[in-house]
Amino acid sequence: MTASELLAEYLHRHNAARATRFRAPLGELFADDAEMFFAGLPFGPFAGRAAILAAFAAHPPDDDLVGLERGGEGNEAWCPYAWASDPARACGALVLREADGKIARLIVTAVPHGAAVDEAAYLAAGDPRAQSGFRGDARRWTALRRIVTAPMSRPGRFLDVGCANGLLMESVAAWNDEVGVATEPWGVDVSAALADLARARLPAWRDRIFAADAARWEPPVRFDAVRTELVYAPANDRASYVARLARRFLNPGGRLIVCTYASARVAPDPPEPPAEWLRAHGFEVAGEAVADRDPAGRGGTTRVAWMENAE
Repeated sequence: MTASELLAEYLHRHNAARATRFRAPLGELFADDAEMFFAGLPFGPFAGRAAILAAFAAHPPDDDLVGLERGGEGNEAWCPYAWASDPARACGALVLREADGKIARLIVTAVPHGAAVDEAAYLAAGDPRAQSGFRGDARRWTALRRIVTAPMSRPGRFLDVGCANGLLMESVAAWNDEVGVATEPWGVDVSAALADLARARLPAWRDRIFAADAARWEPPVRFDAVRTELVYAPANDRASYVARLARRFLNPGGRLIVCTYASARVAPDPPEPPAEWLRAHGFEVAGEAVADRDPAGRGGTTRVAWMENAE
């Protein structure tokens, strides 16, 4: 079965299997070495078909799943889901990876009670770009986000502050690898559920992904490049926030990359360019760059400005 077919069949068999405490035929969909991760729930992870089915049997859901709009790319398929008792309210998402016609990995996200609007939207999306706050396909993502790598001319550690599901971490490492700049990605997000999601998507890097507020977090290492946004701090605290990141997070010669994102469709009043803001608050700008068109010529703007740690 394809990833999309597996997802449809998983939803069907999940609901049918509730009556049998999650024994076969649900198990037949999973590979022997399948993995299942949860984000936003204190549950799992589980490795192997037997462990996954045992977890379902020990903690069976008390309602049926309703799959909402499905999507997918390559060997992955996803959909937001709701519970049958409230089918109009997305509660999270299912993200499935197929290998040899079986489920190799299943990630289940859940929107925590009281989640912030952005956090809830990211966790209720299956599309990896939507989980990172972006609207558009893979080509548009590359066109409007690859500019983040413009300041990264030397190998080393890269920290994405506000990493969400880890997609930018993953992308920066791949983009830099294409030009021979070896990059070790790290991530931190104030949302514990989103940090869980990033660890589930990128298990090889799970020990480098943290749930913390960067304004107070003490990183275990220093970095050669750190990406952040000004909106991660209250307006009155932004200058001290930027200064702290530059002073406490960077290796000597490392670069702090400040980004702003804008779309005419959702933000008719674009944010102040980061280079202008940095200069207005007494910081020395080492460089700046902008990307403002996707491959189809549609608008959207990513601005980056960077400063160096001269220590």
